Amino acid sequence: RAPIGIVFANGYGFVGQGTVGEVFVFNAATGQGVTVIGVPPVNAELTASPDGAYVYLAAQANAEVHVISTTTNTVVETISIGGGSFPTNIAFTNNGTRAYVTEQNADGVAVIDTATQSVIDHIPVGSRPIDIAVNADDTRAYVTNQISGTVTVIDLTSNTVIHTIDVGLLPTGVAITPDGKYLYVANQ
Repeated sequence: RAPIGIVFANGYGFVGQGTVGEVFVFNAATGQGVTVIGVPPVNAELTASPDGAYVYLAAQANAEVHVISTTTNTVVETISIGGGSFPTNIAFTNNGTRAYVTEQNADGVAVIDTATQSVIDHIPVGSRPIDIAVNADDTRAYVTNQISGTVTVIDLTSNTVIHTIDVGLLPTGVAITPDGKYLYVANQ
């Protein structure tokens, strides 16, 4: 089944089953299975919206993001990211109005307006973007670019690249400390 990601929202746990095209849902308090949601195979990460109402799943093979309602445990929207983009990770602004999706094969980040559930912009970044993190005041996003060996800094008020940081070979994960002072990057 190749579980690839897990996220908790609205009292449930959601586990992506990457190769079989399923999201397994279980009760977070009891650990008991609740349902299985059918989605396209070859999935990447799952991310919960800040309010916990939705889980977004990156469907790589289809270049889509599937929006799952945590109330009904069903897919309520499918957002096309663009042909060949291979979406990998998703980060929300803390106010929940935007979702940013790394486009691994398109060397970009897709911007989703969560009110309309549609892509409103694509931001070019480095080669093979993998992970993304948004800072606490929703002003910056940080994207690891695996082949470039860089982190792209995006100004979220204008959706433009303002800086590129060399971080060494094969950066994958990225996280911001709770106080917002430091950015940590995991290199393979």
